[in-house]
Amino acid sequence: MHFVPDDSLVPALPAWAAGPPENEVPTPVAVHAVLARTEDFAVALVGGHVYSTGVELDLAVRRRRDDPAAPDLFSLVEGHGHRHGVHAAPDRLLLGVELADGSVTTNAGPEPDRDDAPRLGDRGGHGGGRSVDKKLWLTPVPPDGDVVVVCACEALGIPETRTVIPAATFSGARDGVVTLWPVEPRAEHTEPPRPPLDLPAGGWFERVLGRQEPPGEPGSRG
Repeated sequence: MHFVPDDSLVPALPAWAAGPPENEVPTPVAVHAVLARTEDFAVALVGGHVYSTGVELDLAVRRRRDDPAAPDLFSLVEGHGHRHGVHAAPDRLLLGVELADGSVTTNAGPEPDRDDAPRLGDRGGHGGGRSVDKKLWLTPVPPDGDVVVVCACEALGIPETRTVIPAATFSGARDGVVTLWPVEPRAEHTEPPRPPLDLPAGGWFERVLGRQEPPGEPGSRG
């Protein structure tokens, strides 16, 4: 007997790319720390959840008042997740983590060569104007010891700061994670065929787009 791979199944992603496991109930942890604060801006961690493969952190950024001349807050905060993207703000909010074993990771550096190396990923966010909230994905779960979070943003007038998250915050939290069921492989998602457009017969659109026929029929462009 030999194993025949199912081409419809998507290979499992490494923890840093897969994000929080969907088959787990995480352990909430009290991560509450103001990372930086000026007269006009504040950056804080306002919560977290520990999974078997990493920690999801809640980041909050606040602006004191409206200022049309000030940099766009959402671009500075949310744009930082796309390290190599053309729309990433060059003066974006910088975040870094230093673990007790000396390993480090940032939201701006090059991708590590190893899948098991620490990474600080972006899980998306929302907001604008005076308030932006986003989720960060730190993998793997930090080893025993204090965790140092470094923050800076010249565009917001925030100098480099260092905040220590006590070792007790994450210690033993992974033991409380509940696994609901084994991980099931994902099936590859395929888009259904597009229905033909209803174009005016003999007109400009039919000449440019071609005669529309149901998918699968000879001459179909769908």
